[in-house]
Amino acid sequence: MRWTLAAIGVSTLMGGCAAQGLWVKPDFEQGRFAQDRYACMQQGQVPVSNTAINAYGGYAQSTIAVSPDMFAACMNAKGYRWRVNKN
Repeated sequence: MRWTLAAIGVSTLMGGCAAQGLWVKPDFEQGRFAQDRYACMQQGQVPVSNTAINAYGGYAQSTIAVSPDMFAACMNAKGYRWRVNKN
């Protein structure tokens, strides 16, 4: 079985302190990887909210983020494995 590599922007997806690496899968196809990655990013979305109040007022913020654990579980379910760079 031939293994090929699929690189993604780890710092933007998995956080700045995550180990740098690659998603690998037997018989990798770039188009299929892009579709799988997009689907996993959609499935891994979670709402994130933050509020703060001080003497001068307050604010509320709400956004959507991708859970690294949910994203990784989805990619694993699709047959990809995370390989850490050993540089």
